[in-house]
Amino acid sequence: MSFVKNIGLVYTFVPFLASPSIIENKISFIISVLLGTKKLTLKIKNLPKISFQRDEFYLFLNLVGVLTYSIKYELSKDNLITLTFDYSNKFEIPLKQNTEEERNLVELLYLCSRDGASFVTDENINLEKSRFKTLKIYKKNEKQIVETFSGIKFFLDSIHPGNTIDECFVNDMHSIQHSDNFTGKVVVDVGAECGDTPLYYASLGAKVFAFEPITENFNSMLRNISLNEKLSENIIPINAAVGKDGILKFFQSPDSPTYGSSFVYNRYGNDGKTVNVKGLSFLKLLEEHNINEIELLKLDCKGCEIYLDKKFLAHVNSIKIEYMGQFTSSKLDDLKNVLEESGFSYEIYRSTPFSRLSNKLNGHIYAKKI
Repeated sequence: MSFVKNIGLVYTFVPFLASPSIIENKISFIISVLLGTKKLTLKIKNLPKISFQRDEFYLFLNLVGVLTYSIKYELSKDNLITLTFDYSNKFEIPLKQNTEEERNLVELLYLCSRDGASFVTDENINLEKSRFKTLKIYKKNEKQIVETFSGIKFFLDSIHPGNTIDECFVNDMHSIQHSDNFTGKVVVDVGAECGDTPLYYASLGAKVFAFEPITENFNSMLRNISLNEKLSENIIPINAAVGKDGILKFFQSPDSPTYGSSFVYNRYGNDGKTVNVKGLSFLKLLEEHNINEIELLKLDCKGCEIYLDKKFLAHVNSIKIEYMGQFTSSKLDDLKNVLEESGFSYEIYRSTPFSRLSNKLNGHIYAKKI
């Protein structure tokens, strides 16, 4: 790993190094990270030293964040950390998280508390009188469930905490207006991932065609939809990519197939993996699923927006696109031109404070037919 990347890792830890800090070996830890040491050691106040491999860096960043934000934490004899953010609701976290459920809990508590969420742990509490950023986290049939303020439920081991919960429900990233109502209307969701956006739009009354090409994400989506019996009636899950007809080669991260997969570009070079997925062109999508009018087309498809054209967009009333032009030769100007030629007005905006890229390379577009 390059020295520049090492500096980037230290940068992510900066908020937790300022006084008062729970990290007791700040200097030696920073030096180890900068030097590229493969095995890192953290000494956190009131806890034993924790050693971890470099590729576990972000897991322990999440843990430091959770402990920093908590009001109180303590370690039991069986190496469980008990912590609370509000004196009332308590969580137990293993000192080292070994399961997807344990890792996701720590990441969710860190990201969502950072962005203003509060938490309750009693399944029977009614959230109607709580803040809209309140999340309910509880165990049922030996599985941890996270439930949003609006009553949408997810299996904790079948989500991406940052995308599924923090972006969609804590930061309300997919809301256009507070009066959004899709009752009786069609939403086409391309890049439905773990089911967060299909369930979100279904909760607003939409009939949702949810396209997800990656099998692991698709299976997680099916599990999460199954938890929401009433909403499931309005969601049609489809395990396919959108943009081109035929069998498409997807380029995937060597670490996880569930993040950043694309058939448009390869951001991983020779280190990546590939998988073949059934693909549909935008026009074929309309034909196969007998859709004539789309109220909202939501695209988070890692480049497939380059295949939008006037003929297809004649069937669309509004569009929400997350674009990542830094990985492809396509230009934002090209996307802007096809929207304008198809009769759309548009707004370009950012959704995260963490990206340092120009809006030309990374951001969101909301477009509505004039």
